[in-house]
Parts: sequence; C-alpha cells; structure tokens
Amino acid sequence: MKKFLKISSTEDGLFLDDFILSFDSCRSKHLSFLSSAVNPFLDISARIFATEETLRIFQTFDRKPNALVCQYNRPFFFGKLRIELLPSGGVLGGASLHVETEGLSLLYAPLLRSKGFLSLRSMQLKSASVLILNALHPLNISSKVKRKNEIDKLFSRVESDIQSGSWPVIVCPQVGIAQELSYLFSERNIPLTVHRSIYKVHKVYEQFGSQVGSYTQFNPSREQKAVLLLPHSRFLRNLQVKGRRLKYLVQGDFVEFEEHSRDFDEKFYLNLHADMEEIKSIVIPEVRPKRLVLFGPYAKNYAEELKSQVPAISTVFQNNQPDLF
Repeated sequence: MKKFLKISSTEDGLFLDDFILSFDSCRSKHLSFLSSAVNPFLDISARIFATEETLRIFQTFDRKPNALVCQYNRPFFFGKLRIELLPSGGVLGGASLHVETEGLSLLYAPLLRSKGFLSLRSMQLKSASVLILNALHPLNISSKVKRKNEIDKLFSRVESDIQSGSWPVIVCPQVGIAQELSYLFSERNIPLTVHRSIYKVHKVYEQFGSQVGSYTQFNPSREQKAVLLLPHSRFLRNLQVKGRRLKYLVQGDFVEFEEHSRDFDEKFYLNLHADMEEIKSIVIPEVRPKRLVLFGPYAKNYAEELKSQVPAISTVFQNNQPDLF
C-alpha cells in the first residue's frame, strides 16, 4: 500500500500522479484546480474547477474558462478522489484543496493567510498526510518586513504628500492588494479613486458581501483630489496620468521589479501569504502532515528551516532566485 499521494511538477503547475488531476495548471489536459484569481490575466485552456468568486473575478477581465463552479466545504467525488475546497483566507474566492483516497490524503494550500480582512472567509485547515505549500518569499525578508510597519510607513508618506498639496499615485495588483488598500484608505478617511480594472474587482468583492470602503472610479478627463490606485502592469509607462506621476509601488510578493525601479519613489510590501512564523505555529500544527512538499523559488530555504517540524520534506521546484536583502 502506498504511504503518500505523489506529486510531480511541470512548467504548468503540479500534477497528482496516477490521477487525472492538476493544481493551478492552465494548459493541462486533465481537470485542474484553480486556487485563486490573484493573477486574473491567465490564459486558461484547461478544464478547471474553482469557487464562484474566483471565476467572477476572471470574468471581469474577459476570461471565461471551461469551469466547474464549486462551493467551500461541499465535498464531491472525482473518480476515487474525495475532493473538498477550503477557504484559504487570502483573497476573495481563494481556496485550498483537500484530497482523500484509499486512506491517503493531501492538502494543497498555495495561498494561506491566517488573519483575514474585508469580511473574507477565514482560513480553514484540515488534517492531511501530505501538505503542499508555496515557498514564495526569502526567509530573511519575511523576518524583516512586517505588514503593520509597511502599512504605517505607506500612510505616513501619503499623509505627508497630502499635507504638502499633492495627491500621490499608487500602483498595486488589481486583486487582493487593491481591495485591502481601499479598505485602509477608507478607514483613515482619505479620498480614493481607482482605475477601472480595480473598480470592477471591487464590485465583485462587494457583490459577495465584502466591503472595501469608500472610493470612486477614476475619470482621467477631470481633476480629482484623491489618492489614485492604478493596476500593476508590464506597461507601467502607459499608465501615466496627466499632471501626476507614479509615486509608490505596493507589491503582494517580494519579487523585485527592477525594470520599473526608477518609476517609483518607494516600494512597500503587503504579503498575501502566510509567513514562516504562521507556517510553524498554525499551519503545520493543525494539518499535522507526515510529509511536507514545497514548491516555488525558495523551496530549499523553506525545507532547511522546517526540517525539524515534519518527518519528511521534499521540494519540487528549485531555489533559483537570489536573496533580495
């Protein structure tokens, strides 16, 4: 009898050996689980299953994949696999996948966040023999850059700008970060206007009962005394606003955007994922895995840090990116 469900890596997500099931694959010929809409521009040809919220966000960007809509905590069978989606707590519609078959189990959890916001569903975990986590951030950055400090620093800069008579332009991802920033600006009674693509995602959040605060849709034809949120894009220079320049970049991960470094006065990092402290104190104790599978650019670093936490660890992606700090 097998001890564990086995995972293989491809250039297009992960694959569950011996079963026609993939994880966050866009082009798989098998059924693929889509964990979130953090990247809403994915070109998906695979047949996928995801939450209704995730698919609604994709639709706002004219992405309409061949998809099966699934609800949280409603188990179903796919062949011999018992499958259940659990809220991941990171973004609207974000989910982890719990799989069971013949006494074996795994939890695929690439986007966990223990401290919820915006009335999102709280992170749920479930015991599994195999836990699959995304190793996204260099450990030395995660230990130094704290979310609260980054938020306090960002708003200190923004409030200083406003007092000096200027309304800054902030660039951020459309999904996840933009909604949190909108909520935080509203809490501080700072007027906010947002790019149309962000506005559309805001409306999806609100349709599912998640309030993101007060904001208006940006109108480039008239002057607005408000902080402006623009979407992050490879084409940042095409997003220049008449009379205003890009001021700050807010990122949801720790990837350096060297190409655009000269476009901003300062960068801020609001992590959407569980950090190492949360993985050690919350995730692993609740899941109680016998084997931990790590993928992503810093998998080897995570494996070294967590080797005393679980009986067995394996990595499926190599650590091929340099430390940033």
